[in-house]
Amino acid sequence: LNIAGVNQVWEYLKHEFLDMTTGRTFIGGFVSHKVRAYWPLLLRMWLGLMWVMEGVNKIGEGWLKFSLGSKSGWMFSAGVVQKGIADAASAASGEWAADATAAASGAVEAAAEAVTAASGEWAADAATAASGAAEAVAEGAGKALGKVWDLTKPIFDFNGPVSTWFRTTFMDGMFAHLHFAVFQTMIVVMEILIGLALFGGCFTWLAAVASIGMCIVFTLSGMFAWDQLWFVFAAILCMGGLGRAFGLDYWVVPFFKRWWNGTKFARKTYLYADDPTK
Repeated sequence: LNIAGVNQVWEYLKHEFLDMTTGRTFIGGFVSHKVRAYWPLLLRMWLGLMWVMEGVNKIGEGWLKFSLGSKSGWMFSAGVVQKGIADAASAASGEWAADATAAASGAVEAAAEAVTAASGEWAADAATAASGAAEAVAEGAGKALGKVWDLTKPIFDFNGPVSTWFRTTFMDGMFAHLHFAVFQTMIVVMEILIGLALFGGCFTWLAAVASIGMCIVFTLSGMFAWDQLWFVFAAILCMGGLGRAFGLDYWVVPFFKRWWNGTKFARKTYLYADDPTK
């Protein structure tokens, strides 16, 4: 390692296993075939767009409107209060109290009118008949079209042992002490930055690693469903240099490699990015 460096060790492994086209490896030629980076281009851009929309949707849900209080409290155990919640609750109480009172008054009036309109013996009979018919249809459809594997269910149950351990160890033990405004801003900004990086193909490898990391956190938190696992597989594919196909990595990566290989740290530790002579 002190002579060739970690980079040359990696180059040797690639040559012996990934670039060997004659099949002269213990796994044959199964990993020697290469896919052109422009084929998965749309997948990379779609993954980036999905991350951007995740962040934008959170903005629409009020994650950055801190006067409304915390929008991420459900990610913590019952009884755990995020830092800054008390101040936000006091500031928000005066703003929504009047609106809540007006809304409640309107709801009472609407309910009274609905009760009056629905009075009568025929309303009760109609409701009973409709309920029975709906139950019969639902039961029949469930038997005929029942799901073998419900992909919309979380991978780990929110109240299961895995999510409970993760929530009590990391969320309650670490992130609960972080001000909720900082915590929510961090999540929104990370999702949007990951999405923009993947969509534009800029530092795609790092963005893909961050994407996988976020998916792991969401999975262990009990928020990630089976039909969202494609986020992970698409990110793994993006780690193969997809940013160089119609992406900013075409210019950014060579520039960064030249800069990094010229630093004293890289020369001292031999941690070169690619061949230092290039």
